[in-house]
Amino acid sequence: MKFFLLVIFIHVILLETIGQDIKLEYWRIDFKDKQFNTFKESNPKEFLSKRSIERRQKNHVDVTIEDLPVTKLYVDSVCKNSINYLYASKWFNSIVVTGDSFDVANTMLNSFVKGVFKLHEKYITKKMSNDKAVKNVNFNELIGCANQEIYNKVINNNIGNLGLKDKSLNASNVNYNYGYSFNQIDLLNGVLVHEKGYTGKDIIIGVLDGGFNKLQDVFVFDNLIVSNRIIAVKDYVDNEAFDFSGSTHGTQVLSVMAGDKNGVYVGTAPDASYVLLRTEDTRSESPLEEENWISGIEFADSLGVDIINSSLGYTTFDNTKYNHKYSDSNGNTTRISIAGNKAFSKGMVIVNSAGNSGESAWGYIGFPSDAENVLAVGAVDAQLKRALFSSYGPTVDNRIKPDVVAQGKNVLIVNHYGDVTMASGTSFAAPLITGLTACLLQAYPMVSAKEIVNSIKRSASQYTSSDNYYGYGIPNFYSAYIFLSNKTEESISVFPNPFKEDLNIMYSSYEEKNIDVFIYNNIGQLMLHKEGLKVNKTKNIYLFQEEISGLMQGLYYIIIKDKNTKYSRCLLKE
Repeated sequence: MKFFLLVIFIHVILLETIGQDIKLEYWRIDFKDKQFNTFKESNPKEFLSKRSIERRQKNHVDVTIEDLPVTKLYVDSVCKNSINYLYASKWFNSIVVTGDSFDVANTMLNSFVKGVFKLHEKYITKKMSNDKAVKNVNFNELIGCANQEIYNKVINNNIGNLGLKDKSLNASNVNYNYGYSFNQIDLLNGVLVHEKGYTGKDIIIGVLDGGFNKLQDVFVFDNLIVSNRIIAVKDYVDNEAFDFSGSTHGTQVLSVMAGDKNGVYVGTAPDASYVLLRTEDTRSESPLEEENWISGIEFADSLGVDIINSSLGYTTFDNTKYNHKYSDSNGNTTRISIAGNKAFSKGMVIVNSAGNSGESAWGYIGFPSDAENVLAVGAVDAQLKRALFSSYGPTVDNRIKPDVVAQGKNVLIVNHYGDVTMASGTSFAAPLITGLTACLLQAYPMVSAKEIVNSIKRSASQYTSSDNYYGYGIPNFYSAYIFLSNKTEESISVFPNPFKEDLNIMYSSYEEKNIDVFIYNNIGQLMLHKEGLKVNKTKNIYLFQEEISGLMQGLYYIIIKDKNTKYSRCLLKE
């Protein structure tokens, strides 16, 4: 009887304990070195996938000690008592853990610990756990590195085991009927790139966001799911098995790239493959999310991801003592911006939303968009006019930011209910750029990340007259495609756009020819006609000044023709 009562008593205590809210403290522990490391730079296949190694080789990047995983001996030594390991950063040689302040402070007694930093605290509902000890987990998986064995395991364990419903595959069609998404892609001259047959096939895009709610139920992702092109998923927020819950933001962002329903909605990279990483905790704002981002981008690197789309940015936090300052915006101060530069140095193209602080007290771009090698994307509307919410530059060291702009106001997206609707924010401008960047990489798979980014900037509408609201302007991805080509095709750029007193046409051709220029107003009336302008292999720039002085403010269309080709763009007169 006493035994029975004791069992009941213990059971009641457990029931009361499980389900109670408990405080979790999140910490970063920095290590001084990577001594006693079992991995070697000379054998990168032990901690990087074949695809990651090949991407480095293409970009002439060496594997260095920075790429080595953290030392397992150090991890085992500090993860004791209340300290639970979450994930690591090999580039910064640190780990993120939960634990009480006393135990974490005691880790400083180890000679290899450089320092500890509190990231966040939150209350969670206590539940039963069957977490394995650090030493019982595959160390490569534990630290977020994907060698070829892990890569194969990831891609063979993707959609089939994610609980997604069966779907039938529709054949991909390069001659798309874009439906609702036509205008926002055409503003970037992306339709012509698709018509060349480049839709992101064989390119991997890593998407860092706050969740991908109900993605598996949204019809525009049917082809993506059935063709197993979600090759990896990872949740850094709850550190649990990935499921399609949480924020709907990532679902909307992904639709802009991966959407594929001919006649209804087509994204900028409908045939690319995707790695989905939940790094943003929409319930709070803390430096922990930046650490999530860093570890996520390192995992993407080791998998061999080609491009990162991050519709995230950080400036101020719930705990104001962690706030970033404008004086930090040199690209080399905040860890997240340093990580963005490091990721680019490994051969990845990093595309990040500039931020939506344009009308706030902060105003400036967020982090990591301040980083020199992060392609920061601002927002315009369908008439090519800057969206007032779009964050602006310059950086504190007076660099141009954002780098480029795309439509970010009233962008057509597909939400988690499967409805095509409008959304606004630089979050939706970034994936327009990311997807078409994947198309360029498909067209030129051996071109470096630096060359890809330079071609995008060079193609933009105000490349020669950049500012801190539009950056280099609106990219022309077909022009970028031509810039990267050795074929006998033309490259054309019209700038600035929007224009006021001057309008320039830059036209390079691999053969001498004559071109005709037409400008129409928004009701189709011919406002300007110039014929017989000579162009050749040099950079021919024609200035229109007197000819446009009488044009009223508003929307215009320019058409440039020769006997074989036709180029058209929207223009805005301010």
